[in-house]
Amino acid sequence: MVTGEKVVLVGTDGSAQSDRAVEWAAAEAVRRGRPLRIVHGFIWPLLHVSTAPVPGIEGSGLRAAAEELLAAAAERARTVAPDLPVSTGLRVGAPVPALLAEVGSAELLVIGSRRLDPVTGLIVGSVGVELAATAPCPIVVVNDSTAASGTPSRIVVGIDGFDHEHGTAQAAAVLDFAFVAAEQRGAKLAVVHAIGRAGHAGAEQAAISSVVTEWADKHPGVSVESVTERSSPANALLTHAAGADLLVVGAHGWGGLAGMLHGSVSRQALWRAPCPVAVVRADTRADTPDAAPHDAGAHDAAAHDDGAHDAGPHDAGGPSS
Repeated sequence: MVTGEKVVLVGTDGSAQSDRAVEWAAAEAVRRGRPLRIVHGFIWPLLHVSTAPVPGIEGSGLRAAAEELLAAAAERARTVAPDLPVSTGLRVGAPVPALLAEVGSAELLVIGSRRLDPVTGLIVGSVGVELAATAPCPIVVVNDSTAASGTPSRIVVGIDGFDHEHGTAQAAAVLDFAFVAAEQRGAKLAVVHAIGRAGHAGAEQAAISSVVTEWADKHPGVSVESVTERSSPANALLTHAAGADLLVVGAHGWGGLAGMLHGSVSRQALWRAPCPVAVVRADTRADTPDAAPHDAGAHDAAAHDDGAHDAGPHDAGGPSS
């Protein structure tokens, strides 16, 4: 789906984790003034499994089950935001190609995740890892510990120093996302930086203070606190993420993209953070022009006798996008 209007895109597989992601994405779409797009990766046709209904049993078959799953997700979004424009899409393909095929129209991509074993499993699973590495927009991972804090809204953002090639651009992207998120929620913002090398503390603090002040001047309504911790980056982030509504991290800071996906810092943040985690790269700014469709090997299920469809007022509680 590529339209002239950006959407908040969320993937669903019918699990409790994706249900939480749909609810979070619906609320976020309202905050951003964007339609919500819900997509399900329909893998069965690629496995040459029949998706047709069982003869004589109305509403049976894998295709009908997938459509019911999408309708239920749209209804769940309606409970959060009754007037939100919602559409749904059934894409033939695995979850990652299905979402990447639609992400060209996305201002934000949201997925659900459950925590996996820290020794034997990937932190957000292969879907989250691959999307964080390849999606051309910011991605939010809503984990299975996400719950309302019952306290005033607070956003935590972690930024690195500027001792690598893309540091300044990365800090700008991360701070832009965090300040806008705080502004939309009327939330306080905590900018957290961990100093690992005392010899560079003064220079790092000065550089960070300068860039934070620049963004604070652009968003004067946001109450911002800048925190410097003599701690490991992971511990600093996790300490301040307690009770937060959102933790925002960059994909290049603290070891580059590979470090973000496989290194100890962001691994711990994604696995242990008690709130949704937003991953923002310097090249995933939400204000870029609409991108072309991503050729990810997925396509509308209509090609397999199914269809991506709008969830109209009867199942989405609002007009179609």
